[in-house]
Amino acid sequence: MSFYDGRAHEAVTHAQRGQQFASLGTVAHAKLVAEEMRAWALIGNSDKVSSTRWRAEKAIAQLPADTPRRGALSISLAEDPPFTATSLLLLGRYQEAVEATRRVIAIFYGSDSDEGRREHPSGFARTHLILALALAGLGELGEAHAAGCVALDVPRLTWPVAVLAGQLDQTLMRDFTHTAEACAYHERYVAAMQQNPSVGGQPARPDPPSS
Repeated sequence: MSFYDGRAHEAVTHAQRGQQFASLGTVAHAKLVAEEMRAWALIGNSDKVSSTRWRAEKAIAQLPADTPRRGALSISLAEDPPFTATSLLLLGRYQEAVEATRRVIAIFYGSDSDEGRREHPSGFARTHLILALALAGLGELGEAHAAGCVALDVPRLTWPVAVLAGQLDQTLMRDFTHTAEACAYHERYVAAMQQNPSVGGQPARPDPPSS
């Protein structure tokens, strides 16, 4: 919650404190290290991100072979530690973030995007929104719009999804003002927030067209 509220230093503190209580070799410890990495990225400290990513890799290596991959006490294991793509995005390393996110999509969702959308709507949507934000950072408007629309098409939205969807809305409306893609995503985003008022999205306000 601290991370999605933008309270990065508080998120670091919570993640570090949690690691003191969660033993090395547990899913909780590994995920907390990864969450610390993501919080350092929100601060913009690339050195801390690198060192914490190394710690996350070590923590994941300590997990038992029968560690669950699904459920509340599970961890999603890919080539990179969890939240790597988000961390790269926050550091402005957009191409690396795109590549990391596409690895996650290939591993966990593959060609059957319908199953991912139904079975893991929050993770599916957040992954595609991270991809969309990274693509927007690269100037790939069409692909960013497409990935954002895929994310908004999940059957239910959660607060973290709404936060990322709002960030994409603001990014597109700021960096690609008055383009058809930015306006189309804005309309879909506003409609999604109206249909899910409990998640509390904040639509961007487009500037009036210049004469």
